Amino acid sequence: MATKRIANALVLFLVLAIVLALRHTKMAGAREMLHGCTAEAGLDAVRSGEAVSDDHFYHDIVCGDHTATPIPTNTRIPTNTPRPRSTNTPTSTNTPRPRSTNTPTSTNTPRPGPTNTPTSTNTPRPGPTNTPKPVSAQHPPTPCVVTHAATPAQLCVSGNGFQYYFVGPGGVQEGPYLPSVSDLAELHSVAMSAVELYRGLNPMTGKPVQIDYLPNEQVIRVFTYYADTPYSMDKPYIFTLNNSHQVTYQAW
Repeated sequence: MATKRIANALVLFLVLAIVLALRHTKMAGAREMLHGCTAEAGLDAVRSGEAVSDDHFYHDIVCGDHTATPIPTNTRIPTNTPRPRSTNTPTSTNTPRPRSTNTPTSTNTPRPGPTNTPTSTNTPRPGPTNTPKPVSAQHPPTPCVVTHAATPAQLCVSGNGFQYYFVGPGGVQEGPYLPSVSDLAELHSVAMSAVELYRGLNPMTGKPVQIDYLPNEQVIRVFTYYADTPYSMDKPYIFTLNNSHQVTYQAW
């Protein structure tokens, strides 16, 4: 039994020796083969010209498994990588600059001469216009019976009677119409006291105006006031008118 075990051990040893020899032979043939390892340590070895085979010191560290594709030993990774030469790019081009044009700074523009503008023209002035003046107290449109220049009241003949006019500083305004004295005598033949014909205010002065018929005397009586002045106020103006158009002043 011991002899048999020794024999088996020898056979096993021989088989291992043959396997190792074959492996060594294979590895020797591939010694000059470079692996495509990309690790930094493997690249340093390759750049130095040292082959990285299966039994190289860096193989198991750098290449890992034995599946890497071998690279021929006569292949060298260039160490001096050519740097790209600088191209002579023109920095600037002599672009012709535009020449300055001699622009005239000023032109002798003829100035306009003075114009002979007439300073004044003999324009005919309009003559005075005959503007009709308002009717004054002394000149109503019809024949009047009161001749006093400053009268604040006026009676003018109109048909068979009289037209009363308010007189003031601003002019004349038409007032009430009054029958004639003869007509009033017929209408009020039996009257014993004064008959009132009109009572109101002078719109020109604001003073009261009262007109009565006095049957006993058969006259028309006008009772009013002057317009106020700085020297007099509420000064009465009273007169009567008979059938013959005669005016008698009682206060004026």
